[in-house]
Amino acid sequence: MKRAIFVLGAQRSGTSVTSHVLSELSVQFGDRDRFIQFDHNPIFFELQWVNELNDQIVKAIGHQYIDFFLPLEADFMAPKIQPQIQAIQANIHRLIQNEWHDQVVRSSFPFKAIEAADSQDFIIGIKDPRISLTFPIWEPVLLARGYSIQVVQPFRSPVGFLHSNQKLFHQWEGWTIDRHLHFWLQLNLAAVYFTRRYPLHLLNYDRLMQFSLEEVVQLVTALSLNASLTEKAAAVVQTEHYHHGDRSKDVQTDIPWVNEVYLKLCNKTITANDYLNYRQQMRSMSLV
Repeated sequence: MKRAIFVLGAQRSGTSVTSHVLSELSVQFGDRDRFIQFDHNPIFFELQWVNELNDQIVKAIGHQYIDFFLPLEADFMAPKIQPQIQAIQANIHRLIQNEWHDQVVRSSFPFKAIEAADSQDFIIGIKDPRISLTFPIWEPVLLARGYSIQVVQPFRSPVGFLHSNQKLFHQWEGWTIDRHLHFWLQLNLAAVYFTRRYPLHLLNYDRLMQFSLEEVVQLVTALSLNASLTEKAAAVVQTEHYHHGDRSKDVQTDIPWVNEVYLKLCNKTITANDYLNYRQQMRSMSLV
């Protein structure tokens, strides 16, 4: 069986360390030389071509990634953009073929020989927070290639995300605290909404950094991965990469939506309707 595991949710929320853990569990993220900043430590496990195609998808519906927009499936089906969307999907199909099928595939990290992508049980990993917003374009391509789909969504406390995102993206001039926090809402809620038909494992990044083995055991169980690799996978979680520390106790912000969604993520009671309700309220306030 071929499986595709998407690592979605907000950036600066543990998506890279989650991907590193998954790679140690034999999930294949592609050729490390094609990762963004491939020599960065920690490794991002994010293919450059995946980023570029997602930027093209977002542009096709009239936005940039850093815009505040809350799409629905219908936005990707507008007749006037279908030639662009179809061309992008053809490129996704071709590049998946090239990345995982046309060559002897190696593990992203560490390098080691693996079985061919057309073998009985092969698992690829695709990581890019942008897919939280563009998933409807990727979904039919993976299904047409015979992949089943699973989703991992790491999340962290909104205050921890805020401090980390402010430091990394200080060049996004004009972003207020509220804008950062609505970005956290945008990506987390969109990921839940668009992947609502598939198994979703919510992974609390703050808990992963403190109780790595316990959280990796739950991840392995949820995704039916190789349990014999659990301890080895948990060992790659390094606290020195825990930027801005544990802010999980700083639950309250000045935005009620943020507080409510964070508690729902922690309690695993978040649903697709939360995205629709948030979107409706933002539209009523003329914010989208």
